[in-house]
Amino acid sequence: MNAGQSADADRRGVSPVIGVILMVAVAVVLGSIVAVYAFDLTDLTGEPAPTVTFSEQYEEGEGVTITVENSDGVDGERLAIDGVDPDGAVSYGSWPTSGPVEAGDIVTFPAADGNEEFRVVWTPEGEDRSFVLTEFVLSGGERVFRVEDGAVAFEAESFDVVQQPRTVGGEAHTWEEGTDSSRQSGASSGTYLVAEPTAGNDNGYLDPNGPRLDYLVDFESAGTYYIWVRMQGPNGDDDSVHAGLEGTLASDRGLGMTVGGSGWKWTSEAGGQRVKVDVGSPGVHTVSVWMREDGTPFDKVIVTDDASYAPSGKDADGT
Repeated sequence: MNAGQSADADRRGVSPVIGVILMVAVAVVLGSIVAVYAFDLTDLTGEPAPTVTFSEQYEEGEGVTITVENSDGVDGERLAIDGVDPDGAVSYGSWPTSGPVEAGDIVTFPAADGNEEFRVVWTPEGEDRSFVLTEFVLSGGERVFRVEDGAVAFEAESFDVVQQPRTVGGEAHTWEEGTDSSRQSGASSGTYLVAEPTAGNDNGYLDPNGPRLDYLVDFESAGTYYIWVRMQGPNGDDDSVHAGLEGTLASDRGLGMTVGGSGWKWTSEAGGQRVKVDVGSPGVHTVSVWMREDGTPFDKVIVTDDASYAPSGKDADGT
């Protein structure tokens, strides 16, 4: 968020919580962008934060629809939708209902043309400030993740573009949503990806030919950034991925980014060395994750400029 946007938020009585990166899931479906959000601000307020998830869908010509997927009954009078529209056509404001917010409730913005920012904000009881609970940015219909306070986190499913299928070991491999219920329950957003079919194939130490997931990341500043990946390695044939920037591998040592065991683990190493990228200029760049071995479960990514930072747990926010 730039200084002008922060000033706009302050004038509207909204105090953005910078650096709170939320769990996000995105899938591209028939030209639409669908995102799922969840948040937990208990540590930032004097009362338990609401437990609620939203899905957001943008479709060209139809605008943006925000749908409540799950809710603990938070009062609609304590929610609002804020944002920025370069064209000035979108009208932000209060949540449209005053009673308990329930699953299935929707808010529509038919004037949105895919170039806006949206923020759902929440005001705790007795507070004169509001907190940004979730934020998404559309750029020509694309999902862009913003580095704030030196870090950003995003779900595996939050890709902008998926380059697949890709042939490895004579098989055409694609990234698919995993269906193992025990893995889903431990995944950050309840969803994870896996490169299928699981046929024991790998694409070599330095080979980026596996199916690739691209994520658009808006960097605040140039510099060195470290990539963390949350993944599983259930066996020696299904335990590695590659990661990099602008189509170039950063994990080109040893066996790629590797973990062992069936539980979800964070790693920022390949061949015993940190996986890092040099971002040459501020602005939007493409962070990618490739299949190295098929069958490897992949859940989440954190990019940070803090060499000493180490995430833990599925809700790590990258700050």
